[in-house]
Amino acid sequence: MSQYLLTISENKAALSLLDFIKNLDFVENVEQVDEDFKPLSNEDWIKPGRPATDEEFEQMINSAEESKDLNFEEAISLSEKGYEEWLEKKPK
Repeated sequence: MSQYLLTISENKAALSLLDFIKNLDFVENVEQVDEDFKPLSNEDWIKPGRPATDEEFEQMINSAEESKDLNFEEAISLSEKGYEEWLEKKPK
């Protein structure tokens, strides 16, 4: 299944296009989106629908290495704690 978001500048054209699309056999659903549309930026690679490039992976790794939020030992400790909590909740 594929989904698309179209931006149409003229309302008359939009209505005609929607009528046409709704009558296609393979179209399952057509609905209007009332929210403000913000196109994905290149930094939004983590969102579904677009795989990250090698450069973006490198950028993510560099950002994590430069982060002052956690040091390596704290990150390991947090990961182990999360894993232990998951093990306790996991159905046996």
